[in-house]
Amino acid sequence: SGQVLAVADQSPAPSDSGAVDRFVQNKADVGVFLDELVHTMSRVKAGELGSMTAAELSALESAHQRIKTLLQGHQLTSELPPEDRISVYNAQQLMQAIIRRQPYEQQICAAYTQVGTRISKYECESWENREQRKRNGQETTRRLHENGLICPDSLCQGG
Repeated sequence: SGQVLAVADQSPAPSDSGAVDRFVQNKADVGVFLDELVHTMSRVKAGELGSMTAAELSALESAHQRIKTLLQGHQLTSELPPEDRISVYNAQQLMQAIIRRQPYEQQICAAYTQVGTRISKYECESWENREQRKRNGQETTRRLHENGLICPDSLCQGG
């Protein structure tokens, strides 16, 4: 049983719960941020940031449009509701990952509500960390099953 729990303890690097807050602080002025995005998109289309496939260009355009839509009518990113801040951050992270050709470094943030509270929080993790957490969970489940500690439909043989 100690070996089983050891797998669960091998978590990847901790998630970043301050990433969206830092992003909102650093990109506070919506006009300046949107201008940066327009400039970046023009450089992409001019081929200055390397060649892109049609799928990559489409994903960039889609993320850019999503950001513009979410920021419409706001002067500061801090005016956005928390879920929209997360969406803008995720879209911007997608754009960076495509442009840098490093999708595994892309931080994805998701909101969650802790048990016993109605206050939602968020955490951000890279693709690698999410995959490692998934593998650890699968390995823990496999070991628990092998040791007869969990069984399908709660029917364990010989226990």
